[in-house]
Amino acid sequence: HGYGVLYEEDGTYKGYFKRGKKQGYGEIAYDDGRTFKGYFKAGKKHGRGTMYFPEGHHLGIERFVGMYKNGSPVNGTDYYRDGRVITSGFNENEQYDGKTVVSSKDGSSVVSYLNDGILDCNKKVTITLDNGSVFCGYLDKNRNLISGKAEFKNGEWYDGEFQNNMGILAQCGKTNQLFDIIFYLPYLLVFVYIYFLLLH
Repeated sequence: HGYGVLYEEDGTYKGYFKRGKKQGYGEIAYDDGRTFKGYFKAGKKHGRGTMYFPEGHHLGIERFVGMYKNGSPVNGTDYYRDGRVITSGFNENEQYDGKTVVSSKDGSSVVSYLNDGILDCNKKVTITLDNGSVFCGYLDKNRNLISGKAEFKNGEWYDGEFQNNMGILAQCGKTNQLFDIIFYLPYLLVFVYIYFLLLH
């Protein structure tokens, strides 16, 4: 019981114990440069905690803030050094799972639903660009647009189906909509592609 220090194979724990196990608040300084600050139960991370990653970490994450259960994260937010932020749930393999929100420092964002790190094609994806343009609709497993509505900052819009990521069979607003579809959709797709590259 009480406060103490435990030297483990991969780092050093400083915090509270109960019946010889980590319990309550504690901190772990890992040998690989990571640092965890948060709560423990029966020797495992449990409750709110923050994991700090060293510069040069292969995923580019600065820190993770979220909830743990029995040693594993169940939901929370990854903060990347390049300004991106990802908030999601996690499965037992620590893959993004459920509603996942990705935002970047320029104001762009993606809201989607994942199953074990893979896009759930049965649920809508919402993509917001830094200029205020928004796409809300469906993507296939190859991340191609299937159907949905694109609303652009100049007030133009497209609502319907897509083929080869180009609009077909739809209602459009204003006469030069085709130009905007050609101009904006590659940007949307690039952002979605970058977003999925972040999944671990």
